[in-house]
Formats: sequence, structure tokens, C-alpha cells
Amino acid sequence: MEVLLNELGSLKGNISDEDLVKAKNTLKFNISRDLQCPTTRLEELAKNYTLFGENMNFHKYSEIIDSVTAHQINEVSFCSSFRQFLIFTDLDQQ
Repeated sequence: MEVLLNELGSLKGNISDEDLVKAKNTLKFNISRDLQCPTTRLEELAKNYTLFGENMNFHKYSEIIDSVTAHQINEVSFCSSFRQFLIFTDLDQQ
């Protein structure tokens, strides 16, 4: 848990638009590549049907990924840093 929180905490600061575009493209490429494997595709279909009640195809994934903004990522990194502070403060008191 500490490693995860440290990684999230390292995201503090402003992510550049260039880095965001690179990350989005990398994520979409990896999803596209993974969906070419029949076994992975079957697992994704089952998972998405269970979680969302529908099939999430590549275009839906892309829409969701493209809708993420730098502001949202910066907000999440701030929130995770705040949670990290709260968790470690709580652990210190035990």
C-alpha cells in the first residue's frame, strides 16, 4: 500500500498536455493490442458485462480515455496526497 501511495504522490504537480497525450496514446495502443488476443478479448467481454452490463469495445475505451483531462489527473494526485497524509497520520496514532 505504501508503494502505491508513494507512486500516486509522485504525480503531484501539473501534468503537461504533451505527457497526457503520450499516456493516452500508450494506453489506447495497449488496449488495442490486448484486444487482438482471443483469450484477453473473452476475459474483457466477461468482465465488462459483469461490471457494466454491456460490451466495452475499443471505441468506447477510446472515448473514455480521450475524455480525461489534465485537470482531472492533477485533482486525483492532490486527493491521493491528502489521503496519504491521512493514512500515515492515522498509522502514527496507533
